[in-house]
Amino acid sequence: EEAFRRADLATLSAESVADLLAELIEMIRADPVVTKVLADEVDLLGPLLADLAEMIDRVVASVGPALAETMRAGLLAHRDARAVAGWLTRVGATCIVAPPPGDLRAFLAEVVVPVLAGPHSGGRRSAGRRRR
Repeated sequence: EEAFRRADLATLSAESVADLLAELIEMIRADPVVTKVLADEVDLLGPLLADLAEMIDRVVASVGPALAETMRAGLLAHRDARAVAGWLTRVGATCIVAPPPGDLRAFLAEVVVPVLAGPHSGGRRSAGRRRR
């Protein structure tokens, strides 16, 4: 939440949100405690995931207003900002626990960018997305 709130909202785009989400996922997965739990203590995830709904609520309360602002400014597609903030949190949590096969940034460019792309995006994809 803190990273998103510090982001420069004037330059926010669907691509930069996907890139920021990728950076956060990579940072969390690189944490030694998270690495240890995911590798050797997976049974600890159950109790941790029990608090997921509360974490989502906190992120929505924190990030939702900034998303709404960028949507009003036309930088992101006009959607329910609270629903999008919750969805982004769920996507991030899933990618931490069960990373997608292949490149994380390409995956997020494929699923996040189309949802967030504003009317002036021209369908651009994140730099992590390779054109076919």
